[in-house]
Amino acid sequence: MLKTALPVVALAVAAVFSWYTFLAAPASTVKVELDPSESGKLVMTGPQLKGYTKDKRPFSMVAERAVQDAKQSGVVALEGIKAQLPVGDKDSAEIDAVSGVYDSNNGRLQFDDAFTVKTTDGMEAKLGSASVNMSSGEMSTDKPVDIRTENAHIRANKMRIEESGKVMVFESDVHLTIEPVKETASAVKKGS
Repeated sequence: MLKTALPVVALAVAAVFSWYTFLAAPASTVKVELDPSESGKLVMTGPQLKGYTKDKRPFSMVAERAVQDAKQSGVVALEGIKAQLPVGDKDSAEIDAVSGVYDSNNGRLQFDDAFTVKTTDGMEAKLGSASVNMSSGEMSTDKPVDIRTENAHIRANKMRIEESGKVMVFESDVHLTIEPVKETASAVKKGS
C-alpha cells in the first residue's frame, strides 16, 4: 500500500501545483498585487483551484499566498497549502503543508518544511521535507519520515522513491512495525 499511495500523492501534488500555476483559469476573483515589501514580486492572496480529474473525481487546492519573482518566471512559492486529491481508483488524500516551491523550468516541487498526507484508506504520512522530480517520478527527503497504515508503521531519517514508486528506499535509523491482520468474526467462525 505504501508503495503506491505515497508516490501517487507526491506526483498528484506536483501535478496540481503545475496545473494551477500555469494552466488553470481561476473560477473566482483572485487578488493579485505587487507588494512593495516583497521587492516587486507578484503576490496572490488566497489562490484556490477546484476542479475534476479526467475521470470526473473532484480535487481542490487552496493556499494562503502565492509569490512569484518576475526574474524567475517559472518559480512560484506557495504558503499555507491545503489540498484534497484523488488517489487510486476510489480513495483521496488530504495534504497540509506549510509551504512549497514549484519550479516549472526544472519540473521540480520542493517542500522545505514539514507536511502531512492523510488518505481515506487510513494512511498518514508525516515528512520533514521532500523534493519531487516530476519528470522522473522520483521523490527524496533527508529529513525524518513517519508513515502509518492500519497494519504498519515505518520511521526513518531519510527516504527515496524511485522509478515512479516502484522502488522505495528508507535509510538511517529505520524502524518498521507490522501488526498481524485482525481476523473478522465471520472469518473466525468459518475456521472453527
